Amino acid sequence: NRCYIEPSRNSDGEYHNISLEEQICPNGVTIRQLDSSLSHTSVFSDLEPTGPPDRTYKVVFAGDAAVGKSCFIHRFCKGVFAVNLGSTLGVDFQVKTIRIDMKNIALQLWDTAGQERFRSMTTNYFRRSDGVILVYDTTNERSFLNVRHWMDSIEGLSTKKIPIYICGNKVDLREEATIRGITCVTSDQGLKMAEQNGAAFYETSSKTGYNITNTLVALSRDMLTVEDDEIMSSTMLIIDKKQERRCC
Repeated sequence: NRCYIEPSRNSDGEYHNISLEEQICPNGVTIRQLDSSLSHTSVFSDLEPTGPPDRTYKVVFAGDAAVGKSCFIHRFCKGVFAVNLGSTLGVDFQVKTIRIDMKNIALQLWDTAGQERFRSMTTNYFRRSDGVILVYDTTNERSFLNVRHWMDSIEGLSTKKIPIYICGNKVDLREEATIRGITCVTSDQGLKMAEQNGAAFYETSSKTGYNITNTLVALSRDMLTVEDDEIMSSTMLIIDKKQERRCC
């Protein structure tokens, strides 16, 4: 499991320059604090695809309404923060191809509505998904508590074991919200929730771009690993059956 937390800030509210440094927190979960001074373009220019997709994966974004799922996807696909995105009605999706580990990966990013009236429809999209990003708002405690309900839906409808990433979004707003007396979700609370559910944990900001691409890159690698393992298992099963026939 991995967890990516927000770098510390100085008294002026600015992020410190933190190098790529890994720490190990309890229960073997890796925390990597990223250098927030690095730009989205300079860090991830090597993700540009070199041809048609070698693999295609369906990634479903889930979570309560107004936690920032649409802005998360828009930030990843377009590289900018969308100020006035309306609420998703039903389901929407975008596709972005990136290059990971010498493979061109097409990510179908399904944006589901978080409103209760759409819940029965949107949860069906967990079927045949290859990965799920479950988003909550770090300045909205209720959206965090509802993560458990979303996890139950995923586990009940997914047809296979898939990578699940829990993302605490809007970390850029948390400090100010806390000062205003709003009960916010801490990094430790998010990490504990992820550990309890066997999920990876990231804190993100669609506004600043913090950890948006990192989340999708890590998830892509996990989905690649899952598919490679499935291919290997199928290949070994075929070999075993052929050997059984020869023995007979």
